[in-house]
Amino acid sequence: MRRTLGPQIDGGPAANGSTPRILDPSCGCGAFLVAATQLLLRSSAVTNLSARERLEVIGRAVFGTDIDEKAVWWTRRLLLLAIWALCVQDGLNVHDTATVKPPTLLRNIVCADFLRFAGGPADSEEYQLPESFDVIMGGPPFVRLQDLHRTQPDRVEEYKRQFVSAGCGSFDLYMLFIEKSLCLLREGGRLGLSVSNSFLRSSSGGGLRELISESATVEEIVEFPDAQVYPDAKVQIALLCLSKGRSARPTRYARLCGADAVDRGLRRLHSVRQGKSTEAGICWPPLERLGGDPWLCGDAESGACSAKVERVGVRLGLLPVEIRSGVSTGADEVFLLQPVRDGPDGSVLVREREYGETFHMESQALRPITRGRDIKAYLPAESTTLCVFPYDKNGEPLTEQALRERFPAAYGYLQSRKDRLMAVQRRKDDPWWVPRFRNPQDMASAPRLVAGKVAFGRNFTLDTRQSTLCHSTVAIVQPYPDTFSPYYLLGILNSVVFWLFTQRRMPAIGPKRYICRVLTLKEFPLVLPESAEQSTCEEIAALARGLCEGSLEARNRQDARSQIDVLAKALYGIT
Repeated sequence: MRRTLGPQIDGGPAANGSTPRILDPSCGCGAFLVAATQLLLRSSAVTNLSARERLEVIGRAVFGTDIDEKAVWWTRRLLLLAIWALCVQDGLNVHDTATVKPPTLLRNIVCADFLRFAGGPADSEEYQLPESFDVIMGGPPFVRLQDLHRTQPDRVEEYKRQFVSAGCGSFDLYMLFIEKSLCLLREGGRLGLSVSNSFLRSSSGGGLRELISESATVEEIVEFPDAQVYPDAKVQIALLCLSKGRSARPTRYARLCGADAVDRGLRRLHSVRQGKSTEAGICWPPLERLGGDPWLCGDAESGACSAKVERVGVRLGLLPVEIRSGVSTGADEVFLLQPVRDGPDGSVLVREREYGETFHMESQALRPITRGRDIKAYLPAESTTLCVFPYDKNGEPLTEQALRERFPAAYGYLQSRKDRLMAVQRRKDDPWWVPRFRNPQDMASAPRLVAGKVAFGRNFTLDTRQSTLCHSTVAIVQPYPDTFSPYYLLGILNSVVFWLFTQRRMPAIGPKRYICRVLTLKEFPLVLPESAEQSTCEEIAALARGLCEGSLEARNRQDARSQIDVLAKALYGIT
């Protein structure tokens, strides 16, 4: 709050000659706006004002939008209460305060969709907001493209037409909030938003990064890799502070680690000036490093190592390697079941994961499915979950009649959950009783390298099982036959080289925990065996094979992994 709004009020009136106009585009119950009001009314620009004059200042300066009507109602009242409390604290005559007719703030705090309303043709004359703002701050909503397809499918194409940040594949709603906020900022205006850190390094964030780099100066980025800042949002937060217009001011990047990062980490950050703080994880990346490419902020040493990795080899996405996510059923609570024990006549007793009910079901109607939590580096992947699989041997969905006749127990179970399955978004021609698979036969092929998408890194293993599905929480890397050794690729993906790439390019979701994103994985550069020391690549492959096949004694397994690290670093020129 102080870093974003402070320069606008400490330096006197805004560029338009009056108090700065402040906007929270997703104000909720007004937490940011109340804090901004308190800061504004404590500034030297508006001291010694009467209650009436303070209300007039807020009427000119504070604005907000939100789609929740009740939240808007509360924001208006909390703002008035905040002003009244400050008047009392400053010793203003209570009777004089009581005689002041409070404004309704109907023109200031508006129940509307910011992306369609503010500054656009949908503005009505009654609720017209200003055309530009001096300060925009707040915490936009986090809504992924997948969720938008489910809840607002008609809006997705509209967003893609209107916003640059929606044109790079997958996107999140908060990205559009940043883009529109930039459009509404006056030149020299300031933006301070609490957003997801995904746009910093993801492919989908490229358009937004380019837009920011061309039209603004990023003054500060603060990441919290270890902390869940918002209890109800399981995303890693980044604080973004920028000013409209280009300048030579350096960007300060801070990575606040530890469970106390929100409290003690931020206090440390406020005490650090120009330079670097090891304790707070602060550096000042050169301005020219911020563009459309991923913003790989960090210290110089790790940055140099990462740069070396990315300068060699060929991107995995350009090689004869298929990289994909596992399958999404669309209704895990129905299709995914826990095996209890084998039953008579080839049946299996299974337990529904959500409600704990048990059912006997035909084993031929089930397939083992590997989830991310089942995978550990170099160890055989063990499936602890079964998936209802109503398909024939060619991967075509069974007709309802065939399913009823061949697997009556499985059909009866699915029939009892029909209402839930009918509510699932599916392709037009998909029957209600099948999972939302694209090509189940291809998705079960082997051998393949697999890893949990959410993990501590370096957790790939080789899966040679046929007819075993992989869940959407699994990343799959499958070299084409007769190209290069999958064991060589396995060793590299479990090496310190890939770990450096992961730390710099994949989003963090906790202490040293990262999301392995398929699109980012395709950007990893692989040194091809024919272009490198053949003996080194063969040695990496042999060590990885030994780790997978269990031919190494327990005391030698860690030595083998360390040796793979040494060999991989030599291939990539990392000392």
